This record gives sequence, structure tokens and C-alpha cells, in this order.
Amino acid sequence: MLTRLLLVLLTGWGIMFVSDYGILTNREASETGFNLRCEYLTGKGLINADYLYSSETAHERCPLLKKTSDRIEM
Repeated sequence: MLTRLLLVLLTGWGIMFVSDYGILTNREASETGFNLRCEYLTGKGLINADYLYSSETAHERCPLLKKTSDRIEM
């Protein structure tokens, strides 16, 4: 049972490492609610993505999966 869990975790990490996708681990909205920082766990480590929204619902807009090669978004 433990070996299966370890195998699934290692396989998931390997897929994230090769595909450059990350899974959302943390999101923080600023006090004004317009700036949003999302943190993603990838196969190569943690990355941050900063977003600027013009509405107060910014804390709900972090994508669950993010490709790490497209770091600049407007």
C-alpha cells in the first residue's frame, strides 16, 4: 500500500517535471483586493505568479493548473 502511494507521488512529480505544469498551493490577495499572488508547486520547485484585477473578486481567480513557461500575463 505504501509503495503504491510512493509510486503515484513519484509519477505525478515526474509528469509535472516534464510538462512544466504546476498545481496551485497558495493564494494571497492584497488588502485592496486587486493584487493577487498565486503560488504553484512544479516538478522543479515553487513559483509565484502575480495578477492584477480590476474587480474585488480577484481572490477567486487563481487557475488551479499553470504552465510555468508563460510567466508574463497581462
